[in-house]
Amino acid sequence: PENGGEPAIHLNMASEAPENGPSGGGSSSPSSPSKSRKSRKEKGSSSKMNNKSKDTSKKKLGQRSSDIYASALPLATKTKPETKEELERWLLDTLSQNPLGMTPSAVVHTFFQEFREPLQAPVPAWVDDEAKPNDEYFIHTSRTPVRDPLKVLMSTLEGVVYESSTNKYVMGDRHELLRVHMKVQVAKVAAGVPVRQDHWYTLFRALDKDGSGKLNRNEFYEFVRGEEFMHMTIGDYPDEAVWEVFMALDDDNGGQISVDELVAFADGLDGIL
Repeated sequence: PENGGEPAIHLNMASEAPENGPSGGGSSSPSSPSKSRKSRKEKGSSSKMNNKSKDTSKKKLGQRSSDIYASALPLATKTKPETKEELERWLLDTLSQNPLGMTPSAVVHTFFQEFREPLQAPVPAWVDDEAKPNDEYFIHTSRTPVRDPLKVLMSTLEGVVYESSTNKYVMGDRHELLRVHMKVQVAKVAAGVPVRQDHWYTLFRALDKDGSGKLNRNEFYEFVRGEEFMHMTIGDYPDEAVWEVFMALDDDNGGQISVDELVAFADGLDGIL
């Protein structure tokens, strides 16, 4: 040194400082740039891993949902009908297992549940759909549009009746429609429990306006047509059918029917109609 003093001692504090800082509670040494870059890279890679795990979990969840849906469907154990005759037999068998009737959409759903394939109803023979644009679909020879070949096919089944107000096909004759509606009415009275005889009596008392214990012609007609009861239209169930049933139940020609006679008809007992 110029002034003869003692030489200056330069300490490398960064190299000599302990890793955890000097003893006595001092602050830690500043981290090196390489360590900072390394920590940032580690954080970035960990966030990417988290995002990947989230995407994987979402994918697995979607796969599980589809697997659950597929497992919920019953396995196809029957031979799928291939011809028109085989399809007609399947329709009759299916309707016989559903005495309250089925809508066309319910029929299509049942077919898919059994065979896991969409129902393809054949086009009726009297439909001319050749050289027609898609927007006209199936066109009758008299230019009447036929939008649903399945409904056309079901309407030609022998022993099956159609009710337009409910869009249901029922196995049986037109009187079977009345039986179905009567069972629906008493099921409303039962409110979810199995129908018992006392439910029929409750319904009968609501119909017996004059309290005579029997239904006369007007009360029975109101039961069939009334909005609060069956509300069947004349188009689906004409008046002559109503009086045919009433006269069949009124076996003594007294102009009245009892609750037991009504229940016997609804259950199809005693060969009434």
